Amino acid sequence: MIEYLKKNKKIVLIILIVAFIELSGHGILASLSRLLRTL
Repeated sequence: MIEYLKKNKKIVLIILIVAFIELSGHGILASLSRLLRTL
């Protein structure tokens, strides 16, 4: 598992950034749920 993470550091970094953006409420999922609520 750790060897896999070392090989795919860029992928892991992207996933972490996306997860952080989503959790902070500025992500695509948060925007979609906000849109659905306003409809």
